[in-house]
Amino acid sequence: MGKKDERKFIEEVGLVHSVLMTKYPDAFFGYLNREHIRPLKLGIAQDILKDNPKLKYRAISYFLHLYTNKNRYLIAICKGKYRIDLAGNEYGEISEAHRKHAKDVMLLRPKKQEEQHESIHS
Repeated sequence: MGKKDERKFIEEVGLVHSVLMTKYPDAFFGYLNREHIRPLKLGIAQDILKDNPKLKYRAISYFLHLYTNKNRYLIAICKGKYRIDLAGNEYGEISEAHRKHAKDVMLLRPKKQEEQHESIHS
């Protein structure tokens, strides 16, 4: 990817961020408030694209990757019971396999493992 393409992609991801924070505050408010972050429903990228056809799927996918790989999101997976849709409504339970994966990812990260261990087991 050339510098021009990279800049355009970064702008597209920024647009996705802006649209999601503005249009779906009940699903993405946790991005700014870590105490309220909740796990998103599986397949939410397709819902976003269907509702916002001008957004690029690749940019949506990249933004969601960044959002769902933050420690606070992984902690929400470990502690939560339900996922939410774009309106913030409960939409399916979090599987034990997904909880285990979130714990495993966090435990593999070098940052303050003792704090992570406490947060996912409290």
